Amino acid sequence: MPRFLRRRSNLGLNKDEDPLSKALAPPEDETIEDREARLAKQLEAQKRSDAIDEEINRQRIELKKTPRAVRVLLLGTFFGSPIHYVQPPTLSTTLLA
Repeated sequence: MPRFLRRRSNLGLNKDEDPLSKALAPPEDETIEDREARLAKQLEAQKRSDAIDEEINRQRIELKKTPRAVRVLLLGTFFGSPIHYVQPPTLSTTLLA
C-alpha cells in the first residue's frame, strides 16, 4: 500500500496518542469549579456558533427569495449608441410623405 494512503489506525496511534484529542481534553487536575467554568464557556460558545449559523442560513434563504438582475446582450446593428430606438411612423408623418 502506498505510504500516503495509510490510515491513522495503521500508523499505530490510538485515541490517547492523538495530539488533537490531547489538546481538546480537559486537564487531569481540573477542579469542580474549573470544570463548571469550562462547560459554561463551551455552552456560551456553542450558543454563539448556533446564532451565527442561523443568521447565515437566514441570509442564504433571503438571497434565494430576492430576484437577481438579468443582463441581456443585444446583438445586431449598432448605430453609435448601445440602445438605438427607431420611432415608428405616425399618422402625421405618413400623410406628409
